[in-house]
Amino acid sequence: MAEALGRRKDHGDIIISPQDLVYSGGLGRFGYVKGSAEARIEQPWENLTGDPYFSDGLRAVFFFANEVGSIDQLETVDWTFPIPN
Repeated sequence: MAEALGRRKDHGDIIISPQDLVYSGGLGRFGYVKGSAEARIEQPWENLTGDPYFSDGLRAVFFFANEVGSIDQLETVDWTFPIPN
């Protein structure tokens, strides 16, 4: 069961893509909040193994629906939005 959910054995994290949530029909609303400082391409941050990574500093917040709905019914919360590249 854990493998089907995308659970990584090494860290125990569950990896779920936003597209999975949207297409399942179980997502009611979503939005973005400021979560950390930006890591820009000009000055990337490094993870624990020294690999560079980039981030817009935002975190996605998901609100699950009580009933299955369509993509047309999906609402956004107007907190902040990612800046397109």
